[in-house]
Amino acid sequence: MIIKWLGHSCFKITSSNESLVIDPFEDNSVPGLKSIREEANLVLSTHNHHDHNGISNVKIIGDNHVFSVESYLTFHDEENGEKRGLNKIYKVTDGKYKVVHMGDTGCIIDNSIIDEIKNCDLLLIPVGGFYTINYKQALLLISLIKPRIVVPMHYKSKDFGYPEIDTIDNFKKSSKNVINIKGNSFEVDDDTNFKTIILNYK
Repeated sequence: MIIKWLGHSCFKITSSNESLVIDPFEDNSVPGLKSIREEANLVLSTHNHHDHNGISNVKIIGDNHVFSVESYLTFHDEENGEKRGLNKIYKVTDGKYKVVHMGDTGCIIDNSIIDEIKNCDLLLIPVGGFYTINYKQALLLISLIKPRIVVPMHYKSKDFGYPEIDTIDNFKKSSKNVINIKGNSFEVDDDTNFKTIILNYK
């Protein structure tokens, strides 16, 4: 399984010559990020905000035969959705590996959902705060979910992202087994023990 970061919270997952895209952003919706133009067998959106719901930027090229998808409703904020509405967490599997995409989770999620997603192979989790959980909340959820691999998302750098959210720095300093990858993609395999992977936007 190949994981490719397209910026912000958008990822392309490829397995057995099929692919899916989660949370493509609309054109010009995230400062510093170029427009998404992708092809995939399936496109998913965790919620309908413009920086997660640019599904028209992904061309569907055939039926999905590889990926099974489950979703779990959470809140986009700590006030039961009163400020920013609902959010979906997606659990995606290709029959071998299990990937969990947290979307714009804005609160500590219920134990019932944690039980459904724990021990996943890969956890894609927001760390920037303000609109989502912050890095401390992300670290708590990671300790509860216990994934093999963690990839942070929804943060800013000097080149991209919303000014009000945090950079990756605090999360990196507080994380264990951090691996910085020069590219924006990597392959999930059977041999990976727990580690945090920081991808490079291209």
